[in-house]
Amino acid sequence: MPNSHLGEAEVLADLQSRLTSEFQALQVERIAALHVRVYGGWKYADALARITSLCAVMGASTALQIPFETIKTGEVAKTVSLKPSELNRFESATVGCAEDPMYWTAGVAESAALATHVVRAG
Repeated sequence: MPNSHLGEAEVLADLQSRLTSEFQALQVERIAALHVRVYGGWKYADALARITSLCAVMGASTALQIPFETIKTGEVAKTVSLKPSELNRFESATVGCAEDPMYWTAGVAESAALATHVVRAG
């Protein structure tokens, strides 16, 4: 990780800065994050990484005045006709892929389901 030598606060600032640059270059118009479905047994380090990343995204979206929202898995699941716990089974063919892209089973399926929800919901 390029900022692994930094302290926790500096990691957040660095990530926010890098995301702000990327969002601006990509001309991002809207950002949505999926609520995670973890109820217990979450390690502090994992929670901190998730919260740091989410805060960096929110900070970058605020800096660029890009609308940001978090969406519950149940809402997304209804849109894509799956159970909330099955978003990882979202079919890549639904978004036009002939085969599963790299990292599909490591969170990209859920992200694609979220993007599908955002597009369909308007």
